[in-house]
Amino acid sequence: MNRISNMLSTGVSATLVLSTLVIPVNEANAFPWSGLEWNLKDSGEVPVGPGPNVFSGDNVFVDAQNRLHMLIEDEDGDGVWRSSEIISTRAVGYGTYTMTLETPIRSFHNQAVLGFFTWSNEGNNTELDVEVARFQGTGPNAPRLVHSVQPQSSHYPVPTTWSGASFHQLVWTRQRATFTSRTLVGAAAPIQTVINNPLRPLRSTNLRINFWLRAGAVPAGATSPLEVIIRSVSYTPA
Repeated sequence: MNRISNMLSTGVSATLVLSTLVIPVNEANAFPWSGLEWNLKDSGEVPVGPGPNVFSGDNVFVDAQNRLHMLIEDEDGDGVWRSSEIISTRAVGYGTYTMTLETPIRSFHNQAVLGFFTWSNEGNNTELDVEVARFQGTGPNAPRLVHSVQPQSSHYPVPTTWSGASFHQLVWTRQRATFTSRTLVGAAAPIQTVINNPLRPLRSTNLRINFWLRAGAVPAGATSPLEVIIRSVSYTPA
């Protein structure tokens, strides 16, 4: 029995359940959060991309403050660390996308990747990303932030002054994709990327957020679940 079913069976109201937890996508249900409806990616016991990783619908929940929590954890104690992903039920395209990330970027495990991105399973995938990831090494000055219109990407180190929450924005037009990331603590300069002539959206393009492990490998030194907290996201069509 999943978390939602268990809480309902004990008499907890549906309103309360939906305010705190979510429903696995393999039950064909969606959950509301931050102005959008979302499905969860659940691959059962099968590793799938990205990574590949095993994705669990139980590794996402929304707290009483309406913050989204995404986990990577060995939830069954079987040595398999299960990642998390949510997928918007509506199609998206040109417009403005924002994410306010509560978890400090510099606190991420070296193998963890957070993606905030557009995607389609068709054609060229229409993948535009903001990622927190260490794809180019794990040294103290190695990049931790990625802006990309695949296959073109820009990797940036994150200053030590980025010690708290951060704000990330993508403005996607026919002419260009403009990415802006900035700290919400202190006065460090924002990080900005402009990519001209970006991919065009497809009718099947959606918005996704995922939290996963590079190469699907067990996170070195981790003794407890990895977690990321997101305050909010938004999508405003052009």
